[in-house]
Amino acid sequence: MVKKGILIIIATGIISLSFIISTIPIQFISHQLSTYDTINEELNFPYSPSSPSSIETLELNVDVGTIEIVYVSPPVNYHAKIDVSIEMSGQNIPGKSYLDYFNIVWQDSSSQANFTFELLSESWFDRSIWSTKNVNIVVNIRKDIVFDIIATVNEGDIRVTVPWASSFKNLLVKVTNGDIFYDFKYCTIEGNIIGIINTGNLTLETYNVQYTLNNILNLSTQYGDIDIEITQEIEMGANITGSVALPAGDLKLIYKDDNSNIGALFKFLGTGLFFPATEGFKEELIDNDYLCSSIDYPAKHNYDLFFNCGGGYWIDLESI
Repeated sequence: MVKKGILIIIATGIISLSFIISTIPIQFISHQLSTYDTINEELNFPYSPSSPSSIETLELNVDVGTIEIVYVSPPVNYHAKIDVSIEMSGQNIPGKSYLDYFNIVWQDSSSQANFTFELLSESWFDRSIWSTKNVNIVVNIRKDIVFDIIATVNEGDIRVTVPWASSFKNLLVKVTNGDIFYDFKYCTIEGNIIGIINTGNLTLETYNVQYTLNNILNLSTQYGDIDIEITQEIEMGANITGSVALPAGDLKLIYKDDNSNIGALFKFLGTGLFFPATEGFKEELIDNDYLCSSIDYPAKHNYDLFFNCGGGYWIDLESI
């Protein structure tokens, strides 16, 4: 009987211990799930001024997010529209909305729209509490409306695509950490193009772009690379002057024109001995600066650009 009693006690203990062990993961998982949730929000902000201006202004101030600026064909019932997609999942979200994390301000007057997207919590940068955190901002601009576009981005990439038969006045983009991509094809640029990055890469692609006045092109990144590809087969309409600076990065430059009314002068500062691949260009070294000018320079309209690069060069120039 004693042995039987002992066996019953042991069996009871094993069953109790098994129950305790089996409930621990369930309690742990339940606790974890109770602090885990998701936020999915879609917002839009249309700009339809009651008294339209010949040149509108759109200003973006964004703390975090990927921004894409695109042009849309009419008919649409707005001059510009900003679509915001917020996707978040992780701990400490239950009971909260996107307004607990972001301050969003939309101001639209008769000739200017201002969009502000600010972070309220530094927890955004704590990777341990997020499984997903995405902010995508799409700026839709009606292609028959001319805008000045000013964008300041703290953390995130920005892409500006200007297609055939679209126009813009001035474009100024500043990014602290992120990349800039400019894609201009068969469009008209009526002002200046500025791209400034602290840490990140910059890409500029132009194809048969027309200009309405002597434009300035200034591109720079403090810590990053710059890729430029220019193809010009049709009349430009104006001159392009400016500078490209990347003190710690590599430069890739591809240039091609096959129009006798288009010339180019590219000056590479402080490069010493430097031998780019060129066709239809003459080259000379002056005071440690390397100059490449097309045979037809100066032409009716010209590209006149200075490059200051601290890294390597990959250069391919062609003028026919």
